[in-house]
Amino acid sequence: MKTYIKFIVSVALLFAFKPTSSFAQINKNELALGLGLASGNGYPVYRLPDSDGGIYTAMLYAEYGLSNLFSAGPYFLYSREVATYTNDYYPALNSKDVCSGYDVGVRGSFNTGSFLFTQSNVHLYFTGFYGYTFRSVVYDKKNIYRDDFNTKVHDAYHGGLIGLSYHLHPKIELYGEAGFSKELILGVGFRFLVKRNNKTSSVI
Repeated sequence: MKTYIKFIVSVALLFAFKPTSSFAQINKNELALGLGLASGNGYPVYRLPDSDGGIYTAMLYAEYGLSNLFSAGPYFLYSREVATYTNDYYPALNSKDVCSGYDVGVRGSFNTGSFLFTQSNVHLYFTGFYGYTFRSVVYDKKNIYRDDFNTKVHDAYHGGLIGLSYHLHPKIELYGEAGFSKELILGVGFRFLVKRNNKTSSVI
């Protein structure tokens, strides 16, 4: 059993650290787009306890390479949850509560791909962000006991992330992030290189 485990670990390490020409980081004058899902935005937001569907937090961002070490750009988050309540005896009492919102902000990253794990399929980066959130919880007007609890949140926040990406293709990588703002954030997704600088891509 120990031999089998060692074999699996060895294969994984060889695969992760083999030489590659894949998209390893955002270099100077390069542009990348990220698309993923996150546990939230780092801002404490009320969640519907009986949610029966929706988008938890979808994330879209762009980063432009200011140098081989630093990149920056805007981001956008969107979430929507719905809780539906049905009454088989009194259909007129059926109701739907909605918790939704969006965020806009800017993020900047320090990329280590030009000097750390240079012959690897993985890339470590550190990101700081500053954003503004627009959130609301709207209870159905039919529910006379809860519609007074409707809430709206408009507020600024900031935080940081540490991320690790894995290169699947010369222009595509899979990433995972963890960080903190006013609460813990976890996220996963894909990043796509849409503009390559051939003069600096030799480092990847």
